[in-house]
Amino acid sequence: MQRKYLETGAASASVLSARPSVMVSNSSGKGLHLREYPRINSTSLGLFVNGTQALVLGITEQWYHVQIGDEFGFMSAHGITPRLQYDSSVDAKPQKPNTIAKNAIVTSEVYMYQYDSENSLEVITTLPTGEVVTVLSSDSNGWSKVSNGIRVGYVLTKYLKFK
Repeated sequence: MQRKYLETGAASASVLSARPSVMVSNSSGKGLHLREYPRINSTSLGLFVNGTQALVLGITEQWYHVQIGDEFGFMSAHGITPRLQYDSSVDAKPQKPNTIAKNAIVTSEVYMYQYDSENSLEVITTLPTGEVVTVLSSDSNGWSKVSNGIRVGYVLTKYLKFK
């Protein structure tokens, strides 16, 4: 990254993070489980006590996609403060895609989703930063249908850099 795009020293305090920090604050328990997938019956990656700080990677109405230390996973939104603004249009099912079929690079570790039998998003794999994917289509809701050569699914277009 070029130095001109970085703030250092005192000036860096005025730059807001693209990954907001939140805190585990479960009023009905001692903490929250970090889940492998955004489902209550998904494998727990650990119980994190109230007061634990987490970086937010994404949100839905019911789940926060977070990073705690080196761990990545999902936590129930009911036990997180502050409550971040959720925009339901982000989760809208892709509509009328524009076929583009070109390559893109994943800019940040991201989950690839598919729709399950109940028309809900389900995580099918993780795409690491730097992976090249084929973008099959994109839509106006901010989603792209991609293939990593093994699976086909949906990712948020904002995490793709087109070649």
